[in-house]
Amino acid sequence: MLYVHPPSRPNTRPIMAYATEARWQVLVLGLWYLELVILHLLNYHGRYWSRYPSQKLTEPVP
Repeated sequence: MLYVHPPSRPNTRPIMAYATEARWQVLVLGLWYLELVILHLLNYHGRYWSRYPSQKLTEPVP
């Protein structure tokens, strides 16, 4: 038998059950990783303006 969706796990919660701040942090972190992947794919080796809060305004691409 082919399952389109796996069975639900008992210890999971819907995303909206988490605090707004936690969901925002996940979104910002995901965007940051996506931007770094795109910069890497484009062979960019300069500095970039990080969305993730840090002490520096710009950082070198890792």
